[in-house]
Amino acid sequence: MEEEAARATQRMQKSLQMMNVRLDIAVTDIVGETGVRIIEAILSGVRSPKALAALRDPRVKKSEREIAAALDGNFREDLVFILRECLRHYRFAQERIVETDKFMTRLMADMEKKADASAIPRAKKSDRRSTDASFTRERLFELLGVDLTQIEGVGVLTATSHLVNAGRDMSPWPTDKHFVSWLALSPNARESAGKAKRGATKKTASALAHSLRMAAMSVSRLDSWLGAYCRRLKARIGASKAITATARKLAIIFYHAVKDGGGVKRLDAKAYELAHRERTLKNLRRRAADHGFELTPVEAAVAN
Repeated sequence: MEEEAARATQRMQKSLQMMNVRLDIAVTDIVGETGVRIIEAILSGVRSPKALAALRDPRVKKSEREIAAALDGNFREDLVFILRECLRHYRFAQERIVETDKFMTRLMADMEKKADASAIPRAKKSDRRSTDASFTRERLFELLGVDLTQIEGVGVLTATSHLVNAGRDMSPWPTDKHFVSWLALSPNARESAGKAKRGATKKTASALAHSLRMAAMSVSRLDSWLGAYCRRLKARIGASKAITATARKLAIIFYHAVKDGGGVKRLDAKAYELAHRERTLKNLRRRAADHGFELTPVEAAVAN
């Protein structure tokens, strides 16, 4: 249902853009308080940019004048109809999410705890949720035995997705390779004429795989080793494959964190780049030695 709500939001945004109403520029979240108020006003017949901008929440950074400039559009009847239907679909999805959360809360109440909430590590970031407050870092820590939100780009929603879709027992997957293959995040190996060929990853409807890809998109903008890893791959193989590779890396971290327990290691981008440089140099030295050569730093070579 999270995916359905996201799709409905995207369709609303597209309808508004086709009307030249850039609500996505005026506010950070078009389904936030200000965004929904403006959309409801449009659906009720308000067309004046100034009147729409006056509905802004005082906490919104942009002024009414800036917001009004982004809302001066062409309100076509057919696009307004689509906007109304998408808003209804979004609200229906939100209602289903709340009901699902309530059901999951009842199931979670009977689960055996793996850890004590008092031992949870300090939160690295705030996590805003619009659904049932029963899904908290503390509750997930008790059930999983590890705080997955300590991983860069991972929030309560992603950790909950792991609990719901993969569970707490990793024994069905003997290794992390089996786990990422189950999620369809590993390359689809093919063979032709006795030669192994790499193919694209398989298509999947896995909600956990989708959540990991969304987390990977957030990771790519962070100053962390995973962010640096994703950005390095983007430059080499493109954004789409880099996101999939980062989602695969996250799945491996999830697997070992839940299976082995303990804390989650955190590195910054600089530490990752240094480690990557050392690995590259080590491989170059080994290859040079295999061919009877020895690598010498430029400074040492000039001095000699």
